[in-house]
Amino acid sequence: MKESILMKYLIPIFFLFTIACAGDYPRYPSSALAVTLLDTSNSTDGSSSSSSALTMLSSIPGSTSVLMQDQNIQVIFNQSLETGSCTTSPGTPSLDTVGTLSYTTTYKTNDTLVITPNAGSWTTGSNKNLIVSGCRASGLTAQSVSLNYFVANPSRSFYVNATTGSDLYAGTSASPFQTLGQANTVLAALGTSCSIQPDCSVQVTAGTYTMTAGPFMPLNGVGYFGSYDSSFSSRYPLNSSYYSTIVDNHATGGGTQASPSRAVEFTASVTSATTFSGFYVLGRSGVSYSAGMLITNGSPIILQNLIEGGQGTNSSGMHILAGNAMIVFNIITPYRSAALNLAYGLTNNSTGTPTIQSNYIYSGNATNVNYGIIHMNGTGKYLNNIIYSGSSLNSYGFYIQFNGGKFFHNSLLLGTYTTNNVTAIAFGVNANSMNIDNNIIYVAGSATTRTCFSETVVGGPATFRNNVLYGCPNLYYDFDLAMNLTAICTGGTLGDVTCTTLLATPATTFADNNLNINPQYTSTVLSSINLKLQSTTPCSISRGAYNNGITEDFEFKPRPGTDSYYSIGAYEYDGTCQ
Repeated sequence: MKESILMKYLIPIFFLFTIACAGDYPRYPSSALAVTLLDTSNSTDGSSSSSSALTMLSSIPGSTSVLMQDQNIQVIFNQSLETGSCTTSPGTPSLDTVGTLSYTTTYKTNDTLVITPNAGSWTTGSNKNLIVSGCRASGLTAQSVSLNYFVANPSRSFYVNATTGSDLYAGTSASPFQTLGQANTVLAALGTSCSIQPDCSVQVTAGTYTMTAGPFMPLNGVGYFGSYDSSFSSRYPLNSSYYSTIVDNHATGGGTQASPSRAVEFTASVTSATTFSGFYVLGRSGVSYSAGMLITNGSPIILQNLIEGGQGTNSSGMHILAGNAMIVFNIITPYRSAALNLAYGLTNNSTGTPTIQSNYIYSGNATNVNYGIIHMNGTGKYLNNIIYSGSSLNSYGFYIQFNGGKFFHNSLLLGTYTTNNVTAIAFGVNANSMNIDNNIIYVAGSATTRTCFSETVVGGPATFRNNVLYGCPNLYYDFDLAMNLTAICTGGTLGDVTCTTLLATPATTFADNNLNINPQYTSTVLSSINLKLQSTTPCSISRGAYNNGITEDFEFKPRPGTDSYYSIGAYEYDGTCQ
């Protein structure tokens, strides 16, 4: 069965990761990597485009945002279109059958396709998709574009602006509320209607929204969309100039890892009809355990957020206790600006099957131990993530404490600033049946002990195939045997003393196509991290993955690439290789 999850969400979004000044993300110790998301909501002057190709400049409303039930969609291109050339088709799930297609002028004559809903109204709900294709100009044909929307009822949609709003206002775009709490109060008064036909939305401008009475708790069937400009006309998720920041500042909680103080909490009532997108979530400082987000249950879609734990003794970006959340293209990190005792990027204790896909997951800085991901329960799926570590005494990339799950096509960079022990993947006492395939593990730095894998029980993963293991003097440490082993057995399991296919290091290829070769990441400098493959990458990596049903990469580009090969790691690469 295919593991393709969210091409339908993000294919119209283009990503640019650029170096920027200190104060953005991540911080170590004073340098930074800013992550700027260039999505279709960004305004673009078509006259400035010098590309000879026919491309979409933007859409109104921007994809992955709110579309009102009676609102037309405008798709703006960089050239004058041939009228009648564009067609539309339903995505999955479908937006609707469209009414009419017409052409109008934004920057150039007929450069804008206008799409109207059939009978004047779209069907409401979350995750509605429409594909635009066939648009032509001067003999050129544009690539197909997939648009994704939360379709809302205007009468049940509310607006929040921390700067100019008031909770005494009506909550319209012209007279917005000031607080998220007031929007929830008004929506809660509607009863269960939002969850029966999910058509309620909250649109939030840049600003700071401080939680003093408890965490912000999204309601079922509501789409929450932050990072709007002051006029609610354009949306810029993951752009620090437009952060809608939810800060935890309430006085209770934070005593345990399972019940940390948190800025945002999802409960069992929240289903996949609820979308939470475009926020900077920041946990509380001064507590024993601080988290940016706690998911106690439910199945929300969590998309395009920066989620950061607070400056507690111990800090976690996200903690999942239960449910089947879909967590896609977020930056997830413990508190970034100071060293902590224990630092966790993401902890998953759900007995369900949450999907963690195409996220930046940072383990932060710790005086004791930092963790990228801890898998404690369930059959979670970890797909196409970038996982990397800050400074610490001891560091773990992916710590597994329970059977089950899939760890596919992730790219890891660990140990750059670890002083004692760094372990890329560690198997705890109850972990022996996870599938670990098509990942790149790069252990850098000069830690005293650098290990690709450690294991405390007999068994290991269910499969271990087509992975890259680089920079590990200790390939595999078996705690039961108290010894380092240097093999991966046929069948994709880690070697032990009974394995008949032990291969001595420094072999470049182990059993089941596991490799000990430098992947040649574009940049392994933490302040300018870029884990894309490049022309110096060995072909055995850029063309060496097997097809395990993952049909897109970190940037939601198709797998395989145009060369028909599958690349190991989070990024698909189809250029020249070594």
